[in-house]
Amino acid sequence: MFGLMIGSVGMMIQAGFIIGCGLLLDTFVVRTVTVPAIATLLREKSWWPHRPKKMDIHGSGRGAVAP
Repeated sequence: MFGLMIGSVGMMIQAGFIIGCGLLLDTFVVRTVTVPAIATLLREKSWWPHRPKKMDIHGSGRGAVAP
């Protein structure tokens, strides 16, 4: 997106700069620091999907896992 900055139109230069900075911020801050930090804080709740509930033979949701 920094390629937009080589143009002569002021609006395109500004757009290229803002999009490029946002892309770098997302790459180096959000994805490397923020996402792992949130996953650490949430612990097991951050993993999806969860394990399925154990069901009995009749499917009521209680008891051992059916074979």
